[in-house]
Amino acid sequence: MKIYWVRHGFSENNKSRISSEDPTKNISLLDQGIRDANILADKLKDISIDVIYTSEFPRTKQTAELINKFHGVKLIESNLINERKIGYEGIKFSEIGHLLKQEILGEGGETTEEFIQRVHRFIGDIKDKDYKNIIIVTHMAVLQVVKGMINNLDINKMRKQKIGHTEIIEQKIK
Repeated sequence: MKIYWVRHGFSENNKSRISSEDPTKNISLLDQGIRDANILADKLKDISIDVIYTSEFPRTKQTAELINKFHGVKLIESNLINERKIGYEGIKFSEIGHLLKQEILGEGGETTEEFIQRVHRFIGDIKDKDYKNIIIVTHMAVLQVVKGMINNLDINKMRKQKIGHTEIIEQKIK
C-alpha cells in the first residue's frame, strides 16, 4: 500500500498562530489554502486512489474534498489523526511554546507518547486493509510523527520538523 500523507491547506488559525484542537470549531481554509489545495489536487489527479482519510477537523475535510474532485472516492473521518490535544485551545503559540517544550500540558492534553501511540493505532488500523493507494489529510503534528517514524528520528528531532501546508509525505507499507 502506498500512502500519500498530506497536511491540510492554510487556515484561519494558522494565520493567527492560535492553537486549535477542537474539531467542532468551524475553522476553514483561507483563500491561499484553497488555492494550494487545488494545486495539490491537480498534482494527485492521475494517481488511482482507493479512499481518502481525514481528521474530524473542517480544514482537513475541506482539503480532502478539493483533492477528491478528481477521484470521487469515499472520505473516511478518523479521530485518531486529529490534531494533538495540548489543552490550550484558542491560545497563541507564542504564549504556550515554552510550556510545550517542557511537556507542560493544559487540561485534557495528551503527552507526546500518548499522541504517538494514537497515530500508531491509526496506522495499525489501515495497514491490513486491501488498498493500493490512499490519501490521508491531517495535521502537522501527525505528520511529524509519521516522518519521524519513516526517518527513525528521536522525539526532539521529530518535533523540530517543519511540514508545509499541502505538503505530501509518501510512505509504502506492507
